Amino acid sequence: MLDSQVNIRGSGNRVDRGTAQVVVNAEYRQTVFQFSQLAGQVVGFADTGTWRKPGGELQDLVSRKNLRQFVGVGVRLINQKVFGAVLRFDYGFDVFNPGERGAVIGVGQYF
Repeated sequence: MLDSQVNIRGSGNRVDRGTAQVVVNAEYRQTVFQFSQLAGQVVGFADTGTWRKPGGELQDLVSRKNLRQFVGVGVRLINQKVFGAVLRFDYGFDVFNPGERGAVIGVGQYF
């Protein structure tokens, strides 16, 4: 979650606000090169999340219509001299609706 907006990787710039959420992320990173100042990693991830809309019921958290399951791959470029300087690119798609897909480009890590 970034800036009070639901932002499951792969959902791109779609914004949906909620009053409760449950999000689980799993990620595997493999370093493919490492030099004195720069490293590169490839990433495989799975993000699952659900939320309750404002004014909604607690049962919204277990409603199938609010569940999103994204899987995908990514790349990390890491400047090892500057703490937290990570350029990331992730691409994912919704397992339940493959037409829902997108990319996230950013600086830093989710976790």
